[in-house]
Amino acid sequence: MIVPNRQTDLFKHKLTESGCSLHQADLLFKENLLSFNPTGKEEYEGFEIEELRFLKSLYFDSGFSINIVEAMLSKLEKPYGYSFNKIYWDYGSQEWKELPNIDSYINDNLRDIIFDNFDEFLDNLCEDDTAELSTIKDAINKRLKKLALQNHENI
Repeated sequence: MIVPNRQTDLFKHKLTESGCSLHQADLLFKENLLSFNPTGKEEYEGFEIEELRFLKSLYFDSGFSINIVEAMLSKLEKPYGYSFNKIYWDYGSQEWKELPNIDSYINDNLRDIIFDNFDEFLDNLCEDDTAELSTIKDAINKRLKKLALQNHENI
């Protein structure tokens, strides 16, 4: 389940950090999209700025009709404290989905990633990369020697 950010920050933020004008923020509030009234506020919580950024991207920047934006938002919980760095709209399933944690994906798939991309890596090396290639060659040779010693000890 995708959960909105509601965590308060130690520091307050200015409206300009959201990329929204006060007029845009007020319009989002009047459209019943924004979870707080931006009028008269001097400072904002981080999750409010995140909500403004998210809604601005969908409502003002995307080019989607208001009907499409409302349909997309109906699949999320208010306040809309979401980030496009963490979720995306899957047009096939018409659902919001979480982006995978790239660090755990890389760790879980490192061997496949290396083998799948190694030939391309080698093809793209240029003369300036000879030191890097030498380092890789040395690391492979050390690993092969270590494996040979382990295999010899197991005999």
